[in-house]
Amino acid sequence: MTPGKRVKRLLWLLAFLLLVVTGYYGFVLTRFVSGVSEGAPPGIWPSGDVRVLVLGVDNRGQDPHPRSDTMLLLSIPQGTGGVTVGSILRDTWVSIPGVGQEKINAAYAAGGPDLARKTAEAWLGLDIPFYAVTDFEGFIHIVDALGGVDIDVEKPMDYVDDGRYDIHLKPGLQHLNGAQALGYVRFRHDALGDYARTERQRKFVQAVIRQMMRPQNLVRFPNVLAAAEPYIRTNLSPGDQLRLGLCLWRDRGQSITQIQLPPADAFREGWSSDGQSILIPDTPAVRQYVQKYFPGNSLGSSFGGTQSPASSAPVTEQTLMGRVSGEWVNFRAGPGTDYPTLGRLVHGTGFEVLDRQPGWLHIRLGDGREGYVSAAFVQIDNAPQ
Repeated sequence: MTPGKRVKRLLWLLAFLLLVVTGYYGFVLTRFVSGVSEGAPPGIWPSGDVRVLVLGVDNRGQDPHPRSDTMLLLSIPQGTGGVTVGSILRDTWVSIPGVGQEKINAAYAAGGPDLARKTAEAWLGLDIPFYAVTDFEGFIHIVDALGGVDIDVEKPMDYVDDGRYDIHLKPGLQHLNGAQALGYVRFRHDALGDYARTERQRKFVQAVIRQMMRPQNLVRFPNVLAAAEPYIRTNLSPGDQLRLGLCLWRDRGQSITQIQLPPADAFREGWSSDGQSILIPDTPAVRQYVQKYFPGNSLGSSFGGTQSPASSAPVTEQTLMGRVSGEWVNFRAGPGTDYPTLGRLVHGTGFEVLDRQPGWLHIRLGDGREGYVSAAFVQIDNAPQ
């Protein structure tokens, strides 16, 4: 055989192998995006950044209505720019559509991932058309399939949970497997609690994105998808998932911005009427803040696929203020006469309206106290026309 024929045969062999490998990877990818999609039709792909609410749920007891343990808002650019990761503090006190005032992590328990998405949309004043959900076991399998991840653990972390999810980590740069990585992003049993935990979650996401984008990890790609498929659900259509993956690949995790929601200067700690420790956000300030990092595509604009009722309704930035119009009104711990009376508000007493329910208003007084008053004995001074 002449040298020319040997070269030609080698080229044909390489082309055949490339075709086989490409076909295999294509088959694995197609099976994955079809398997995790919850029957979502292809949407109108946004012209700006793509926003996805990532939810991690604690479903150890096969609870059909667990609260979300982790809430991350990802913004992935389609052009130049970098990925933005916003971690939402789970004790943030917000209005859940159709439910009322509650911690934001209760939205998933009340109505699944779509209600969690709509709640984040309404609170932040942003279009967030997509969600992705996984649980503890899915997290462990995905990290293990990646071969683990390198993390600089800041401090000793020890917490006894249920045996399966105990946390025991030593400080220092180390390679964490799936179970160890789950402990790292869940740990909050120190003075900083959830604040430090959300910071670790953003740090972990940054490390994972960069590791996944390394060319040498392409060989692990089929194993990662196979491990992730049983534990991930999303409303992204298969085609939209592929486009999103291309956006991530283009950025390669080179520029990742991390923020906390709400930011430290836009909330205060407090207590709900039923005794829960909560974070009370300054919603107008939060919305102004997120526009710096998630510009454009504010709530009500054309973005994503099918518009939800929350997406099609405009959100007012104006704080509603009211006052007692009757001679006096009872100030109660909850929306109903069965709730204890906290005091009486006399004629002319002013307040901020936090939420409206049938026949009742959730209000905040000038001294910071919160409670409920009957809507029949008060008036709102600056209601939108």
